[in-house]
Amino acid sequence: MSTLLSKLHVRFIQTQTNFSFQRAPNAKNEKLPLSQLYIKDSGHFYFANTLDVLEDSSTLTLSFKEKNDYLASLQCDVSVETLANGSDKYEEASLFFQEDASLFTEIVCLTINTISTK
Repeated sequence: MSTLLSKLHVRFIQTQTNFSFQRAPNAKNEKLPLSQLYIKDSGHFYFANTLDVLEDSSTLTLSFKEKNDYLASLQCDVSVETLANGSDKYEEASLFFQEDASLFTEIVCLTINTISTK
């Protein structure tokens, strides 16, 4: 299992319309539009959260399941880093989202721990 997104992974994610995330192994998946997720670099995402606040350093699972000719699914286990509202990192991250930042509960940086594909 890799911990960095390849070009194929990035292209696969970009073809998706939705993604889901799971807060805990037995928790219900939350389905969200891809517009709430931005690929910062090969090891990180920015996530514009509109749901309950995520705990700093918690672990989530992101799933992308709209198959194409190359991959059937992609799953990433990620760690949460909370970005303080008004900080330089928060302001930089908010530039990547088209929605009004006041609609977000928070913007977090997600660090990829593991990647698995089918």
